[in-house]
Amino acid sequence: MKITPVQKEIMLDSLMYSTLFYILASPKMYSMTAGVLPKMAKDRVFLHALVFLLVYVLIQKMTKRF
Repeated sequence: MKITPVQKEIMLDSLMYSTLFYILASPKMYSMTAGVLPKMAKDRVFLHALVFLLVYVLIQKMTKRF
């Protein structure tokens, strides 16, 4: 079975975004962001979700997919 360029791109995107999610969900990252916006964002999960969204959109813009 030969992998098409589209399938290869999907696999690379999946790997990149899963790695980004793994980094943002790690306990070390939560401790690093504990002081960021302490009064406005008490929910660290929400803050990390916003960071993931921001990075996702930036990557999509840089690769001209949007």
